[in-house]
Amino acid sequence: NSRRIADLLAQLNGLGVTVVMITHDLRLVCEYAERVVVMDGGRVVAAGPTREVFTRHLEALASVGLEPPPVVKLMQELVGHPALRVDEVVLCE
Repeated sequence: NSRRIADLLAQLNGLGVTVVMITHDLRLVCEYAERVVVMDGGRVVAAGPTREVFTRHLEALASVGLEPPPVVKLMQELVGHPALRVDEVVLCE
């Protein structure tokens, strides 16, 4: 169900509607969000484009008990650069 809602929100966003999503589902974030703000106790601990936050701010994520989805870590270890979604893995050379 969350994917259906995210698809609907993505369609609205494509029409120019600003969408703010609050979630702990980091796979969903990697698939849909263009930008990410990670917060802890009302303060921002990391912010920026999704790919940047999930690859360059790993310590900030860990400090709030979050870690990137397995595909991000796996591709970083295997080929030296991250993939945020499974479709990116398929396209990887």
